Amino acid sequence: MLGSRVWGHVAQVAGVETALLVATALMIASPLLGLRLRMPPVKAREEEGSLLENPEVRVPISGRHGTVAIEIEYRIQQKNSPEFRRSMQDLRLIRRRNGAYGWSLARNMADPNMWIERYHFRTWDDYLRQRNCSTLTERTMEDRIIKQYHEGPGKVRVRRTIERSFG
Repeated sequence: MLGSRVWGHVAQVAGVETALLVATALMIASPLLGLRLRMPPVKAREEEGSLLENPEVRVPISGRHGTVAIEIEYRIQQKNSPEFRRSMQDLRLIRRRNGAYGWSLARNMADPNMWIERYHFRTWDDYLRQRNCSTLTERTMEDRIIKQYHEGPGKVRVRRTIERSFG
């Protein structure tokens, strides 16, 4: 909004042609300014043990292979189940916004403390894109849910499978 006011004022005072020439000059100069004023380097993620660990892949797979199914097992005390389910609804929205589909949350009938989150991506590339481009807010929410509700033993268990069609 401020930019449109400034350029409108420049065009009114100096003329449209001059405003366009000045805008062109600034556009040409901006990459040169970027060489002088560099962005700070991006630090490596310090998320050892998080869901963002590199997936172990021992089968030949290309980016177009799919459907990819993700299963995450959480161990939740029964008294925390209602709050956990509410938190997972927020996480569901994030997963779907990032391209996942078929999201579900299931409770193991033989072990009521085990909850399984399951969702899909159409291709391996889609999954990697979502996994590597998650925002700080999204990672914080995942970490909060794990720290607040997961009771172990150990970390949450993540399974990544590729579904093969027959036909």
